[in-house]
Amino acid sequence: MVKKILKWIGKVIFIVSLGFIGGCLSPYVISKIQVLFGEPPVINVDTISIANTYIVFTTFIFTAIAIIVAVASYLFAQEAAKSRQIQEQTLFSDLIKSCTEKPELGRDLISKLLENENVIEHFEKRLNDKIDDILSKRCQLSQESERVSKERTSALKGMIIKTDNQGDKL
Repeated sequence: MVKKILKWIGKVIFIVSLGFIGGCLSPYVISKIQVLFGEPPVINVDTISIANTYIVFTTFIFTAIAIIVAVASYLFAQEAAKSRQIQEQTLFSDLIKSCTEKPELGRDLISKLLENENVIEHFEKRLNDKIDDILSKRCQLSQESERVSKERTSALKGMIIKTDNQGDKL
C-alpha cells in the first residue's frame, strides 16, 4: 500500500514540476514567439491577469503539495509504528529462545532485570501470590487430612467401645 501511495505521490510531483517548469519557461517561449510573428501575442493588460492566474495556480499547487506531504508523513508514521511493534515482538521471542538455549544468558538477563526497582516490585508481588496459593493449597490438604484423621479416630473409638461392650457381656 505504501508503494502505491509513493508512486501516486511521485506522479503528482512530476506533473506539478512540469507545470512549474512550464510556467517558468513561458516568458522565454512567448518572447521567441513574438520574434517569429513580429507582433506581440499578449498585450500589456493581459500580463497582469496572467501573473495573477499564475500566482493562484502556484498557490494551489503548493497547498496540494503540503497536503500530500502531510498525508504521506501520517502514513509513514503509522507504518513505522506497526513495523516497530512487529520488530519488538520478534526481538522478544528471539531473546526468550536464546535464553532457553544458553542458560548463562538467562542468568545475566535476570541479573540485569533485578537491578530495576519496578521489576523487583513485580517479581515480589508475583512470588507472594504464588506462595499464598501454595500455602492455601497446603492448608486445605492439612484440613482434609485432619478431617480424615478425626473420622478414623472416631471410627476406631467406636470399634473399641463396641469390642469392650462385647467383652463385658461375655
